[in-house]
Amino acid sequence: MAENSRLVADSMTYLEAVVSTISDPGIRGAVEGIMRNPAPTLMADLMDEKNRKDVYTELKSKGLAAEDLAFEDFLPATKNPHRSPHPFIAGPGSGYGSHHAYPGGLITHTALNTMVALSLFEHYREVYGFRLNRDVVIASQASIMGLYQVYASRGKGALAHTVMAIVTPA
Repeated sequence: MAENSRLVADSMTYLEAVVSTISDPGIRGAVEGIMRNPAPTLMADLMDEKNRKDVYTELKSKGLAAEDLAFEDFLPATKNPHRSPHPFIAGPGSGYGSHHAYPGGLITHTALNTMVALSLFEHYREVYGFRLNRDVVIASQASIMGLYQVYASRGKGALAHTVMAIVTPA
């Protein structure tokens, strides 16, 4: 579905073109790796139930998890934290009923944020004379898709919650 959207396709083309301009091969390779496989690698350490329980307990004790969040619903397991459950181009940009919630919404959101960041980069350089690293500006936005959304459905297919996890190329 996402692949048939002109908006999504144009966003992907834009991101690929901008990422290809990253001059540092290490940064460029890392971002391209995330784009190819936005795997939820943060989950690797949480595949162990004890680690997951420790994180759950700490977040609950600090009031950083919903009071009614049951452990069984916390950070739902992934089959393989080194493999994305679906391609980046198909990912929604948010949870049900929110902004960019459509297939491909994540890529359109990422493309827009990258455009805005590059505009700020240019203007800060022009107005204030700041010497920022353009590669880092691009990578910070183009790899924001690394805030990968994992959905858990309960009941009648309603979206129960969204878990955000930082990912790195596998």
